[in-house]
Amino acid sequence: MVGDLQFAFGDVGEGFVVAKDPLGRDCVVNGTALSRKIPGKEELLRGVRLLEERGWHLDGDLMEMSPAFAAFLNLGEWSVTAGVAPVPDEVKEQAASNAGMLTVSATGSCKSSS
Repeated sequence: MVGDLQFAFGDVGEGFVVAKDPLGRDCVVNGTALSRKIPGKEELLRGVRLLEERGWHLDGDLMEMSPAFAAFLNLGEWSVTAGVAPVPDEVKEQAASNAGMLTVSATGSCKSSS
């Protein structure tokens, strides 16, 4: 699943980075890519199309909250929310000179460890 996300979004901005889940769950994946410019609808759609090539299904239409866009996809037990937007004010300092970002959140079926 992580490989699919890397395949679809790996070349957005400064590169797509997957973060480890702070609770150590293997059923939650979050990733981001910072970009010097605000990624547009076209970049998000390109990633969606690449995921569709790997069997993912777009759930409805792209959500537009100009200048931000979001897509919702499913494959088996996994659901993905991917979006592009300007860097929020609360993280601008950490984002350095980057103006936009891609964020991806994926969740699967978490199995109890007991």
